Amino acid sequence: MLRKNSYGGLIEQWKVKMITTRARRYGFSESEIQDIEQRIVMELLKVDFDPELTGGAKETTFVIEVIDRQMKKALRDKYRDVRRANYEAGPLDDPITEHTFFKMHRDERFELLIDLKRAMAGLSAVEREICEGLMRGDTQAEIARGKKRSKAAMSEAVKRLREKLRKWGIDDYI
Repeated sequence: MLRKNSYGGLIEQWKVKMITTRARRYGFSESEIQDIEQRIVMELLKVDFDPELTGGAKETTFVIEVIDRQMKKALRDKYRDVRRANYEAGPLDDPITEHTFFKMHRDERFELLIDLKRAMAGLSAVEREICEGLMRGDTQAEIARGKKRSKAAMSEAVKRLREKLRKWGIDDYI
């Protein structure tokens, strides 16, 4: 039996129990749960619950949102690692050449593109155009002029777009 993590009163036990329960629902094995738990506890310690900033949501709702976001990120990382391992698995006697090294970096870029394309599919047409403009390197002001919007409206749209990407767990790319 695995030893339970102890956090010495840093975090309430109900939060730790919620992480474990939700990890099981997401299909993580018992051996993975401790690592996931530690990762999420660190995230929960970074954020402070403020009902005013969460639109009046309860603390449990806030905690579930943080946990679920981290669970999705962990699953995506897990599947990415499996895909990469399957792709890179080859004969053991093949030397790692410079070409192989650069190819591995292209694969990582490919993984990023897959994640971003999935996210782009979930955006509205206007959000997609804003995102494409930002990816081209356009400034918010340039995009606002092209869309005949104010700079303030564009800034607000980018803020909402960033929040959507954060909820989908791809904020590492922002």
